[in-house]
Amino acid sequence: LNRPDQPVIRVSWARAMAFCDWLSQQTGRRYSLPTEAQWEFACRAGATADKPGSSRAWGIDRMPDGIAEWTRSAYRSYPYLPDDGRDDGSRQGRKVVRGAKGINLPDDRRDTYRLSYPWWQRVWNVGFRVVCLDDDPAQLAAHP
Repeated sequence: LNRPDQPVIRVSWARAMAFCDWLSQQTGRRYSLPTEAQWEFACRAGATADKPGSSRAWGIDRMPDGIAEWTRSAYRSYPYLPDDGRDDGSRQGRKVVRGAKGINLPDDRRDTYRLSYPWWQRVWNVGFRVVCLDDDPAQLAAHP
């Protein structure tokens, strides 16, 4: 564990968001954790079925069967309503974790599997990935 070629784990949602803030300051681009909807969209990437370990069209591999990952979203029941405040990034309540490799149950390694933990909790099998929120080509060109 903790080798350079492995993802960071054992970090809280708060630390993951702090990293996104730091990365944004360093690069001039806006970074954050993905919302739950963004995570699932990227995970499925054109796949029509919920197949663990299946090849993903966009080359984003191992999302459902890598480590579990924090999302920016607060844990709420479905249906998913993007305007209900769950994606505001506030430091309160439980946050959604997606992916299931860390719990070592192959049957749970599915695109749709979700857990939640308090935003302040460091979880031994949860890490994160970031998304760039800048989609303006002029903004991206200004900060190569």
